[in-house]
Amino acid sequence: MTHVIALVTLFVAVTTLGCGSPTNPPPTISAAPADEAAPANPLPPETAAPVEGVKESFTDEKLLLTFPSKLGQLSFAGYDEFDEPDMGYSIRYNTTDNMKADIYVYDKGRLSIPDGHTDPAIAKELAGSDSTIRFYEQQGTYLAVKELGRGIYPEKSESGDVTFLFSRYQYHQAARRGVTFTGERISETFIRGFRDHFVKVRVSYPEASAERSVVDREILLQHLSKTIKTQNAERASGR
Repeated sequence: MTHVIALVTLFVAVTTLGCGSPTNPPPTISAAPADEAAPANPLPPETAAPVEGVKESFTDEKLLLTFPSKLGQLSFAGYDEFDEPDMGYSIRYNTTDNMKADIYVYDKGRLSIPDGHTDPAIAKELAGSDSTIRFYEQQGTYLAVKELGRGIYPEKSESGDVTFLFSRYQYHQAARRGVTFTGERISETFIRGFRDHFVKVRVSYPEASAERSVVDREILLQHLSKTIKTQNAERASGR
């Protein structure tokens, strides 16, 4: 009988060791920067990268946002609809000189998101995006992170203009599997509310090509702003 008890005890101990304890889940943070490769342990759904080659352009039939095949030197590189409906979808653009831009359109299950950039929910979403950069700094993926500025885009605007809340960072991209460029990068996030959705634009480009990349960023933002302004005007006129 003693031998039987000993064998049972040994079996339970081995089984327990074999199971192990579950690993801690990754932190809940906002979308990963546009230049970041997918981590080994996937982050929340919003971080998923668009699938390349699925479409050549995309139109949101509900919000009537259009994403053409080309915007300056930016080429449409993919569309991804997330499994969780509250997380919406993302669009990826890139250039041949390592500039990348991601547009996220989502509502996180909120019934109402005011248009514009002034609602506290907009600031909260921007803070979540900023925390992503700090997370990768802690992980050693981003080095020498510096905040370059934040505020309202465009800085000078008139009544009726489409405005965004924005932040801008500089960092050194460390080498990592799947990363196509290592060196100094600029990362910018622009976000606003539109028709009960968050519209977030994240651009990332090498500091060395900043002058050229800013031109393409402006083409992207102006296209998006023009589309939003047109839709707001039509809604106001009852069309």
